[in-house]
Amino acid sequence: MTVKYALTRAEIFRALFKSFKTSPKFLAMIILFSIVLGFLPLLTGGSSRPLGFSDLRSLCASSGVAFLFLISWTVIRGKKDERALTISTFGVSTQIGSQAADIPWASIAFISPAKNHLLIVRKTGNAFFIPGRAFADAAQQERFVELVEAWRREG
Repeated sequence: MTVKYALTRAEIFRALFKSFKTSPKFLAMIILFSIVLGFLPLLTGGSSRPLGFSDLRSLCASSGVAFLFLISWTVIRGKKDERALTISTFGVSTQIGSQAADIPWASIAFISPAKNHLLIVRKTGNAFFIPGRAFADAAQQERFVELVEAWRREG
């Protein structure tokens, strides 16, 4: 099954925050990545002294900056051109212009269906946000989700 859609920067931004609300797993993944990135300044500091309250403050600040960076990076790097996204027993195939990629089901961390969109998240944290308008109707979106879930279990 193939769907085609294009997103604007504003839609990418809104989609990201909608996804945080509708997919706690996705939000947790982004927060975890932020915390890991937040630890980098502490790990590269080279100090052998015990960690203190100021280090905790630094970790929180660094993680906050990392969180904002990840959101900004997602919005800036989000693809705006028309995407053709195909699901099959193999996995997800995507094409934007001459760029194409095949992602096996084993590389998909989870899917998060919602009323007006569908989120397919890779284990790397990259995600496909598919707006509801990419589907002819709610029944087609439901069938798409059913196929994804069935093929993920099989493969």
